Amino acid sequence: MSNYFPIEKIIDLGKNDDKIYLYNLLSSINEFSLKIKKIESFIEIFEDKLAEDYLEIYPPGYISLNVGKRANAGLNLIDDIFPLGFSLISLKNEDGYERLISKLNKTSHERLSAIIEACFASKYKENGFHICCKKE
Repeated sequence: MSNYFPIEKIIDLGKNDDKIYLYNLLSSINEFSLKIKKIESFIEIFEDKLAEDYLEIYPPGYISLNVGKRANAGLNLIDDIFPLGFSLISLKNEDGYERLISKLNKTSHERLSAIIEACFASKYKENGFHICCKKE
C-alpha cells in the first residue's frame, strides 16, 4: 500500500466533522478498518496533550510539525503519526509519560527525537522489557 491517503482537503482533528471524514476514509482501507477504535483513542490523546500542529493533516497525508523559529518537519500520517499515536497509548501509564509529552510539545528538534523515543520505548514494552523513563 502506498503511504499516501486520498485526502483532498486539510483535516483539522480538533473539528468533529473532520474526524468523521478521516474515520470514514480509514474504514474504507482494509489495513486500518480494524484499528479505528485505537486511532480514535490516540486522536483523543493528541487533542488533550499535544500541540495544535499535531492535529492538522495536509493532503496527501502529512502534518507539518514546527521544530524551530523557521523550521518545519513534514511527518507522514502512516509512517510517523500512527506509530507515535499507538506508542502513546501503550506508554500512557508509564513513569515519565508527562515528560515525554512535554518533549513532544517543545518547539525544537527535540520533538523529532521524542517521537523516536516513544516508538522505541513502546516496542521494548511490547516485547516484555521494563520501561524506565527518567522523571524530571
